[in-house]
Amino acid sequence: MFITKIALDEFMALPVHTRAKVIRTIDQYDTNLACSPFIQLRDNLIGIYTEVSSVQRIIFFYRTDAGTNILGILLRKNKKLMLTEQDEILRRADKPQEQDVSKRWSSVRQIALGEPEVKTAFENEVLKEMLQTTLLQWRSAAGLTREQLAEKMGVSFKHICNIEINPSKISIHTIYQYARFCGINNPAIIL
Repeated sequence: MFITKIALDEFMALPVHTRAKVIRTIDQYDTNLACSPFIQLRDNLIGIYTEVSSVQRIIFFYRTDAGTNILGILLRKNKKLMLTEQDEILRRADKPQEQDVSKRWSSVRQIALGEPEVKTAFENEVLKEMLQTTLLQWRSAAGLTREQLAEKMGVSFKHICNIEINPSKISIHTIYQYARFCGINNPAIIL
């Protein structure tokens, strides 16, 4: 996989935590793991969201016979992909000669993770995903929907959503209560 010069500049301009999220999303895409929601501009041109929140981050991948190129990384507060942004990404795909020199993504990834702040943010992102997976496994094993678990715990549906979406922001006590109401008597979290 390669990253174009324009996309590399966009990547390097991102805040540390966002760079870590982008690296994780690209890792998931590269290993064919389930990714965040995506948009398809063409059969060989897709954009993957790093998260769905008030700030959108979309990584655009362009697949060719020679491999995959990262064409761009958009960061904006608008949730809808603007027509001008879409046109710019399509132009980048149609005119690869204007992209300057591409670099191997693996080299860029290694350099980025060599920065202590990016490495820590990346590791935190991986740990958060592992905790999310554990929570969903507990709820699934209990055969509970979010609504049912919220009712059992005496909290709102939104609170359960917040626990599952961002478990790194909740207390150990809340995780213990979540496990208990899912029927897990001796919860173990392996990170």
